[in-house]
Amino acid sequence: MSLKARPAFFKMPRQAIARACRGFWIYLTRRNGTWSAIQEFLFKGIPSTATTIDHATWQHCLLNQRLRLVLWVYLLCLISVVSLDLYRLQFLTIELDRWDFLVEAAIALGLVGCLILQRTSFGQRHPEWLFLGASWSVTMVLQLSHTLRGYADEDLHAWNLVFLTQAIFIPMRWRLHLTSQLLPLAYFFTVNPLLGLELKPPVEMPFSTAIPDVALLAFWMCFICDLGVFMYDRLQRAEFEARQELRVFLHAVSHDLRNPVAGMLLVLGNLLSPRASKLSTQSEPSDIVPVPRRVLEQIVQSGDRQLNLLESLLEAHQNEMKGMVLHCKPLALHTFVPCAIAELQPILAEHQATSELRIA
Repeated sequence: MSLKARPAFFKMPRQAIARACRGFWIYLTRRNGTWSAIQEFLFKGIPSTATTIDHATWQHCLLNQRLRLVLWVYLLCLISVVSLDLYRLQFLTIELDRWDFLVEAAIALGLVGCLILQRTSFGQRHPEWLFLGASWSVTMVLQLSHTLRGYADEDLHAWNLVFLTQAIFIPMRWRLHLTSQLLPLAYFFTVNPLLGLELKPPVEMPFSTAIPDVALLAFWMCFICDLGVFMYDRLQRAEFEARQELRVFLHAVSHDLRNPVAGMLLVLGNLLSPRASKLSTQSEPSDIVPVPRRVLEQIVQSGDRQLNLLESLLEAHQNEMKGMVLHCKPLALHTFVPCAIAELQPILAEHQATSELRIA
């Protein structure tokens, strides 16, 4: 195995790098306006209105669940890559650079750190940060490793794997996907030219010549992923709002219509009871409101029909959500069939058809 000398970038003072990172973090935290604007752009899911708060909570929980799955997928992919490198080193006698194993170890460290943070209260409250951390643990670590080694590499295979995995497993919050894609792309197209780095040997194409090809492929890859996430997110939101409206409608049917009808039937039933009739004959004439019994019976029949319709509507929704439950019981055909034919009689008369009833 050939070991290469450490690049000059390793000789940079660690205190200067730590001081610069700490100063940048303090700048962001103290500038409340800038920090709020960044958070609003990155982590804005949906507007916090009364009709979409539940959707935001559901989306937050789903992001936590899918993020854990994505982290494990990344780790399994990394384990397979390391296993392939070890196989080549052991059985194919291919010389590998130790730097590759250091980069893979750094990626694994970042992914494991995201997995550990995902179990904490901070990770549960802010899964967006872990989303970005998981994505940049792969893409940015690779870009930084290429810079430290003194050349530029587009890493299209890694970008395809990371961006497509994110879009498939977490099809929500397209701003997060766009942010995770912009940082490695911006680093590749700005930092490498500023440092005067060329593409990784043995590629003989200058960096300036390769920029259009890489930019075109990266643009369409990111555009397709972000467009798919945006459209699926819109579909999820529309479906959730439709379910919300259906829930409100069923609540209105149950509360605003069913309960008053049931109360009216209870009152009318008490008025028609024999006890109420005896009490009404003993009361004074001025306190009695004469209501024909036939009118009360019609009101009761109308209320029963309305209540049955409402029960049928609620039962239809329950059957759609939980499935239909059949209540089997004996049926007298000699009474059921004539009623069914009587309901079909207008249709039979319109088409000048005759029906013959035979029940054995």
